[in-house]
Order: sequence, then structure tokens, then C-alpha cells
Amino acid sequence: MARKRKAKENDFIVSFVLIALFWPILLFFWIVKIIWKAWQTRPCEMCGNQIRKIAYNWVIDGKRKRVCPHCNQRLEREQSRRAF
Repeated sequence: MARKRKAKENDFIVSFVLIALFWPILLFFWIVKIIWKAWQTRPCEMCGNQIRKIAYNWVIDGKRKRVCPHCNQRLEREQSRRAF
């Protein structure tokens, strides 16, 4: 029959060190992921050009679409023409 091992002071220190190292590493990778997602380019959902910084959201056919500045200008013109 196996006997229970008493917890030693070293066990506590090892656990504390592992936890103390785990959370900063996890936080570091989380921040890197956020920065990576921010710098990734996304395609315009109308023309397919890559959008890096400025994107506009439009509701087209009941769906939200992210468009580039060029397509945004075109959509604004069409909307203005329909208004007159």
C-alpha cells in the first residue's frame, strides 16, 4: 500500500516558481497575438484589395462588409445619387 507523501517546502517553491513564470509568458504571447492581428492586412470584401489601416463598414444586402477607401467613396457616390 502506498503511503501519502508529506508536502515539503520545496514542493511549494517549485509550484510557486512554475506559476510565477507561466502567467508572464502567457501574457507576453497574448500581447504578441494582439499586435500581430493589428498589423495583418485584410481584403476589401468588394474589390479584394488589401486593407491595412483604414477600413469602412457598410451593410450591403443585409450583411456587414469591410471595404477599402476607394470602394467607400464609390458607395457614398451611389448613395448620394439615389438620394437625389
